[in-house]
Amino acid sequence: MNKISKEEFEKALERLKEFKRLVSRFANKEDCIEYLMEESNLSRAECEQAYEFYSKLDLSDEHIQLAKSNL
Repeated sequence: MNKISKEEFEKALERLKEFKRLVSRFANKEDCIEYLMEESNLSRAECEQAYEFYSKLDLSDEHIQLAKSNL
């Protein structure tokens, strides 16, 4: 199994948090999906999948610490 460095993990974590902040700015899912489609040129299905994935992602301190302990 390939391991990532602490620096790589921190960068990835920051990108995840950035996306979650972006998604939270929208009043509803549909507005967010439309924005993602316009900005990324991805299909509706791809943007919906990304939205669903990131909206379910638990970035609580507890989960982050657990992930860090496994590096």
